[in-house]
Amino acid sequence: MIKLSSKVRYALLALLELASQYEQGNCLQIDQIVASQPIPEGYLVQVLIALRRCGLVSSQRGARGGYSLNKAPWEITLFQIVACLEGKPQPWGQETSLNAENLLIEKIWQEAENSVTTVLGSYTLQDLCDRREKSRCSNSMFYI
Repeated sequence: MIKLSSKVRYALLALLELASQYEQGNCLQIDQIVASQPIPEGYLVQVLIALRRCGLVSSQRGARGGYSLNKAPWEITLFQIVACLEGKPQPWGQETSLNAENLLIEKIWQEAENSVTTVLGSYTLQDLCDRREKSRCSNSMFYI
């Protein structure tokens, strides 16, 4: 029902790569991110520009430059990422006449929106990193 846009998906993949370098303080260049994640380079540039405008990442010029997180991964919620790229949710029904039925529908949609906001606000980029690591560990088991 709720669709994850390509922009948000690519941002999450790029942010996972940046988060993996956060503790070391390393910047990642666009070609390094693209080598690790299936993100079209041109699209990645636009996503990183948007994330920089929101203050989630910073960029550094030069041979050793690239992109890095502005905050710790445990301080960045998924809601912040989605809101940065997609904008904050707008109230439904502003252009619709608000009869009893429309008010009922609007109330239910608002409940759904609140639930999504709550869930996305409860997960951080660090949570994604932890789950990725756990998944990698469980997938690395093999049997003889």
